[in-house]
Amino acid sequence: MLLTALSIPLDVIAALHETNGVQVAAAQLIGISERSLWYRLKKLEIHVDKIVR
Repeated sequence: MLLTALSIPLDVIAALHETNGVQVAAAQLIGISERSLWYRLKKLEIHVDKIVR
């Protein structure tokens, strides 16, 4: 269960890192809508500008 709970944030972070913080491209890479990505970022309190640096 813990691995599943951690895999979602890691997928989001990896996709954002790979796309240099371009959220539209990251959402496409993961296979979710842009709105779903925004929801996950807000829910998990992930700040894109801190990931890209």
